[in-house]
Amino acid sequence: MYIDDFVRYLSLEKRFSLYTVQAYKNDLLEFESFIAQNFQVDLIDVNHNFIRSWVVALMENAISPRSVRRKISTLSGFYKYLIIRNVLSSSPVDKVPLPKVPKKLPVFVEENTMNFLFDSSFFTSDEIGVRDKAVILLIYHTGMRLSELISVKLSGLDFVNETVKVLGKRNKERILPFSFEINETLKLYLSYRE
Repeated sequence: MYIDDFVRYLSLEKRFSLYTVQAYKNDLLEFESFIAQNFQVDLIDVNHNFIRSWVVALMENAISPRSVRRKISTLSGFYKYLIIRNVLSSSPVDKVPLPKVPKKLPVFVEENTMNFLFDSSFFTSDEIGVRDKAVILLIYHTGMRLSELISVKLSGLDFVNETVKVLGKRNKERILPFSFEINETLKLYLSYRE
Protein backbone atom coordinates (compact mmCIF):
# COMPACT_ATOMS: atom_id res chain seq x y z
CA MET A 1 0.00 0.00 0.00
CA TYR A 2 2.67 2.51 1.03
CA ILE A 3 4.88 1.62 -1.92
CA ASP A 4 2.02 2.19 -4.40
CA ASP A 5 1.23 5.54 -2.76
CA PHE A 6 4.88 6.57 -2.93
CA VAL A 7 5.13 5.52 -6.58
CA ARG A 8 2.04 7.61 -7.41
CA TYR A 9 3.56 10.54 -5.51
CA LEU A 10 6.81 10.28 -7.51
CA SER A 11 4.93 10.00 -10.76
CA LEU A 12 2.22 12.62 -10.32
CA GLU A 13 3.59 15.16 -7.83
CA LYS A 14 7.36 14.93 -8.32
CA ARG A 15 6.95 14.16 -12.05
CA PHE A 16 9.87 11.73 -12.13
CA SER A 17 10.44 9.87 -15.36
CA LEU A 18 8.85 6.47 -15.85
CA TYR A 19 12.28 4.83 -15.72
CA THR A 20 13.19 6.53 -12.41
CA VAL A 21 9.84 5.66 -10.84
CA GLN A 22 10.24 2.03 -11.89
CA ALA A 23 13.77 1.93 -10.42
CA TYR A 24 12.47 3.30 -7.10
CA LYS A 25 9.65 0.77 -7.07
CA ASN A 26 12.02 -2.13 -7.81
CA ASP A 27 14.36 -1.06 -5.00
CA LEU A 28 11.48 -0.83 -2.53
CA LEU A 29 9.99 -4.18 -3.54
CA GLU A 30 13.43 -5.78 -3.22
CA PHE A 31 13.85 -4.30 0.28
CA GLU A 32 10.32 -5.29 1.29
CA SER A 33 11.01 -8.86 0.17
CA PHE A 34 14.29 -8.93 2.10
CA ILE A 35 12.78 -7.80 5.40
CA ALA A 36 9.74 -10.06 5.00
CA GLN A 37 11.97 -13.11 4.47
CA ASN A 38 14.56 -12.31 7.13
CA PHE A 39 12.70 -10.40 9.84
CA GLN A 40 8.94 -10.85 9.18
CA VAL A 41 8.27 -7.13 9.74
CA ASP A 42 6.34 -4.50 7.80
CA LEU A 43 8.03 -1.54 6.07
CA ILE A 44 6.82 0.91 8.72
CA ASP A 45 8.30 -1.21 11.55
CA VAL A 46 11.83 -1.20 10.10
CA ASN A 47 14.73 0.20 12.09
CA HIS A 48 18.26 1.05 10.99
CA ASN A 49 19.58 -2.43 11.88
CA PHE A 50 17.31 -4.03 9.26
CA ILE A 51 18.57 -1.61 6.62
CA ARG A 52 22.18 -2.27 7.62
CA SER A 53 21.55 -6.01 7.24
CA TRP A 54 20.20 -5.39 3.76
CA VAL A 55 23.25 -3.31 2.87
CA VAL A 56 25.54 -6.10 4.07
CA ALA A 57 23.58 -8.65 2.03
CA LEU A 58 23.83 -6.44 -1.07
CA MET A 59 27.58 -6.00 -0.64
CA GLU A 60 28.02 -9.76 -0.14
CA ASN A 61 26.20 -10.28 -3.44
CA ALA A 62 28.81 -8.06 -5.14
CA ILE A 63 26.46 -5.12 -5.71
CA SER A 64 28.64 -2.06 -6.33
CA PRO A 65 28.85 0.64 -3.61
CA ARG A 66 27.36 3.13 -6.10
CA SER A 67 24.28 0.93 -6.61
CA VAL A 68 23.94 0.36 -2.87
CA ARG A 69 24.03 4.12 -2.29
CA ARG A 70 21.29 4.55 -4.89
CA LYS A 71 19.14 1.93 -3.16
CA ILE A 72 19.64 3.64 0.21
CA SER A 73 18.69 6.93 -1.44
CA THR A 74 15.46 5.28 -2.56
CA LEU A 75 14.74 4.17 1.01
CA SER A 76 15.57 7.64 2.29
CA GLY A 77 13.07 9.21 -0.11
CA PHE A 78 10.44 6.63 0.82
CA TYR A 79 10.79 7.17 4.57
CA LYS A 80 10.82 10.96 4.16
CA TYR A 81 7.56 10.57 2.25
CA LEU A 82 6.11 8.56 5.17
CA ILE A 83 7.18 11.32 7.57
CA ILE A 84 5.46 13.96 5.40
CA ARG A 85 2.30 11.81 5.43
CA ASN A 86 2.51 11.52 9.26
CA VAL A 87 2.90 7.74 9.10
CA LEU A 88 6.31 7.89 10.83
CA SER A 89 8.01 10.48 13.03
CA SER A 90 11.61 9.68 12.04
CA SER A 91 13.49 7.89 9.28
CA PRO A 92 15.38 4.67 10.03
CA VAL A 93 17.73 5.50 7.17
CA ASP A 94 19.30 8.42 9.06
CA LYS A 95 21.48 6.09 11.16
CA VAL A 96 22.71 4.01 8.21
CA PRO A 97 26.23 4.81 7.00
CA LEU A 98 26.65 4.95 3.24
CA PRO A 99 29.28 2.71 1.63
CA LYS A 100 32.27 4.59 0.27
CA VAL A 101 32.48 4.91 -3.49
CA PRO A 102 36.06 4.86 -4.75
CA LYS A 103 36.94 8.04 -6.59
CA LYS A 104 38.29 7.61 -10.08
CA LEU A 105 41.42 9.58 -10.74
CA PRO A 106 41.31 11.59 -13.94
CA VAL A 107 43.41 10.25 -16.75
CA PHE A 108 45.70 12.82 -18.29
CA VAL A 109 48.55 13.00 -20.71
CA GLU A 110 51.78 14.48 -19.41
CA GLU A 111 53.02 17.68 -20.99
CA ASN A 112 56.32 16.22 -22.21
CA THR A 113 54.41 13.45 -24.01
CA MET A 114 52.23 16.03 -25.76
CA ASN A 115 55.27 18.13 -26.65
CA PHE A 116 56.96 15.07 -28.15
CA LEU A 117 53.79 14.31 -30.12
CA PHE A 118 53.64 17.79 -31.63
CA ASP A 119 57.41 18.18 -32.14
CA SER A 120 57.88 14.84 -33.87
CA SER A 121 56.74 13.86 -37.32
CA PHE A 122 53.85 11.86 -35.83
CA PHE A 123 51.30 13.67 -37.98
CA THR A 124 51.59 13.32 -41.73
CA SER A 125 51.48 16.41 -43.91
CA ASP A 126 48.48 15.24 -45.93
CA GLU A 127 44.84 16.18 -45.30
CA ILE A 128 44.24 13.41 -42.71
CA GLY A 129 47.40 14.19 -40.76
CA VAL A 130 46.67 17.93 -40.66
CA ARG A 131 43.07 17.24 -39.62
CA ASP A 132 44.18 14.92 -36.80
CA LYS A 133 46.74 17.46 -35.58
CA ALA A 134 44.10 20.21 -35.60
CA VAL A 135 41.72 18.03 -33.58
CA ILE A 136 44.34 17.12 -30.97
CA LEU A 137 45.57 20.72 -30.73
CA LEU A 138 42.04 22.07 -30.25
CA ILE A 139 41.15 19.57 -27.54
CA TYR A 140 44.47 19.88 -25.74
CA HIS A 141 44.89 23.66 -25.85
CA THR A 142 41.29 24.80 -25.37
CA GLY A 143 40.07 22.10 -22.97
CA MET A 144 36.90 21.63 -25.01
CA ARG A 145 34.92 18.42 -24.63
CA LEU A 146 34.75 15.89 -27.44
CA SER A 147 31.02 16.58 -27.86
CA GLU A 148 31.82 20.28 -28.25
CA LEU A 149 34.48 19.56 -30.86
CA ILE A 150 32.08 17.43 -32.87
CA SER A 151 29.53 20.23 -32.97
CA VAL A 152 31.99 23.01 -34.02
CA LYS A 153 30.75 24.78 -37.13
CA LEU A 154 32.92 26.59 -39.63
CA SER A 155 30.98 29.77 -38.79
CA GLY A 156 32.07 29.34 -35.15
CA LEU A 157 35.75 29.77 -36.04
CA ASP A 158 37.08 33.32 -35.79
CA PHE A 159 40.57 33.40 -37.30
CA VAL A 160 41.06 37.13 -36.69
CA ASN A 161 40.43 36.95 -32.92
CA GLU A 162 41.66 33.36 -32.72
CA THR A 163 38.55 32.02 -30.97
CA VAL A 164 36.15 29.15 -31.48
CA LYS A 165 32.48 29.16 -30.47
CA VAL A 166 31.26 25.87 -28.96
CA LEU A 167 27.95 24.64 -27.63
CA GLY A 168 28.57 23.07 -24.22
CA LYS A 169 26.51 21.26 -21.64
CA ARG A 170 22.87 22.34 -21.32
CA ASN A 171 23.25 24.23 -24.62
CA LYS A 172 25.48 26.91 -23.11
CA GLU A 173 27.55 28.71 -25.67
CA ARG A 174 31.24 29.21 -24.87
CA ILE A 175 33.92 31.12 -26.74
CA LEU A 176 37.37 29.60 -26.38
CA PRO A 177 40.62 31.26 -27.41
CA PHE A 178 43.18 29.31 -29.42
CA SER A 179 46.83 29.82 -30.31
CA PHE A 180 48.53 31.01 -33.48
CA GLU A 181 49.69 27.42 -34.11
CA ILE A 182 46.08 26.19 -34.05
CA ASN A 183 45.05 29.08 -36.28
CA GLU A 184 47.65 28.10 -38.90
CA THR A 185 46.85 24.36 -38.64
CA LEU A 186 43.12 24.99 -39.06
CA LYS A 187 43.72 27.24 -42.08
CA LEU A 188 45.92 24.57 -43.64
CA TYR A 189 43.29 21.90 -43.04
CA LEU A 190 40.55 24.10 -44.55
CA SER A 191 42.71 24.73 -47.62
CA TYR A 192 42.90 20.92 -48.09
CA ARG A 193 39.11 20.66 -47.78
CA GLU A 194 38.54 23.30 -50.47
